Amino acid sequence: MERVSLTASAGAVVAPDDDLRCEVELAPMGAHEAWMTTVLAFVLGTFVRQHHLGWVVQEMLFDFTAFVQRKRRLDVAFVSYERWPRHTPVPDADAWDVVPSLVVEVVSPSDKGRDILDKVAEYFRVGVTSVWLLYPSQQQLYAYDALHRCACLRRQMSSTRCQYCHNCGSPWPRCSRTWRRRSKAPQHPGPSIRGAGFSW
Repeated sequence: MERVSLTASAGAVVAPDDDLRCEVELAPMGAHEAWMTTVLAFVLGTFVRQHHLGWVVQEMLFDFTAFVQRKRRLDVAFVSYERWPRHTPVPDADAWDVVPSLVVEVVSPSDKGRDILDKVAEYFRVGVTSVWLLYPSQQQLYAYDALHRCACLRRQMSSTRCQYCHNCGSPWPRCSRTWRRRSKAPQHPGPSIRGAGFSW
């Protein structure tokens, strides 16, 4: 077998050909970004379990090869029970063959803007409902409910807490003391996450 080394954006896993093994070198996530990912997964996971909404996973590899010939390891993802039934176990495989309802990307300084936007487009192409891009250094969050519909929220210096709730039919952050909505996104149907709190 031929063995090659490739460099790709964080989270990308190339589907190899039969006679080719691909090693993908991923850009490492910084300590602060890793901490943010852990806290966010814990808070969302706790809330989702309490309200029996679905599954929240961290650093899970998802199989999108049926759509884009690629697997993605996502920072945080929410899979609703509508997409994966509650009593169906997660498969014993290298990747989960399901499309999440929500994808959260915690953006590192090494991430390139073009690569990030390409991933957002890919997520919606495979069927993801909502995408959050969290920029810890800039203290901003971009919440997409469609490729060209996005709300930008930023942390206010006077507070240290934000609330995630749902007001448009899908997992969606809304300003509550800490975050202030910079633009408004239209409503649409979908799964819901309501009232989960997240401390910066």
